[in-house]
Amino acid sequence: MSVPAVIEQVLTQHDIEFNVIDAHPSAQLQGTARSSVLQDSQGKLQAIYPAESILDVDALRAHTKRELKATSLEDVQTLCSSAQLSQLTNVPKALGLDIVIDQRLLECTELTLETGNEQHFVSLSAAQFKQLIGDALVANIAVTEAELQTTSLDSAADTDQITAAVANFTQLRIKQRLEETLEFPPCQTLRNGLSNCGLTPMPISKI
Repeated sequence: MSVPAVIEQVLTQHDIEFNVIDAHPSAQLQGTARSSVLQDSQGKLQAIYPAESILDVDALRAHTKRELKATSLEDVQTLCSSAQLSQLTNVPKALGLDIVIDQRLLECTELTLETGNEQHFVSLSAAQFKQLIGDALVANIAVTEAELQTTSLDSAADTDQITAAVANFTQLRIKQRLEETLEFPPCQTLRNGLSNCGLTPMPISKI
């Protein structure tokens, strides 16, 4: 089977037409996405957003009215294992979680999604993606580095606002780098160091 059973099942159940793409350096990928799993007292949630952007957790909290925090890497690995996936998929509904979609993904003519294994992606049209997500919440939950650098700084009226804007960008970028670094289980020393700094690793899906 070219894609994991849970992926084929959810796409078939929703009558989604899709193509399977082999993962190799020369593959032409359009509308790539990534995702993060967060949680609060109500349960887990998966945010799906463009691969070239950074998740804005504050915006996500505002749109969902939930105090969401990053789900631990171990819990995400358990979630994937229960679905017989080797890594996090960003195919909506495949993990049985509530989902929030970044608005930019709906502006793509075609989307490429991770299947939960390292060998294949699935691509589908914008219309098929909209059919798959159904009535899921769609909102602006991610930002690009260019937006952070341009809008935050240009709109700053004084030195304090500029400093705050730079600090916000730096914090988001640090979180992004940590997400990329911590896709593999970190050593206890590194985890303790992150805790002391007040940072929480956020597992992501990346392509």
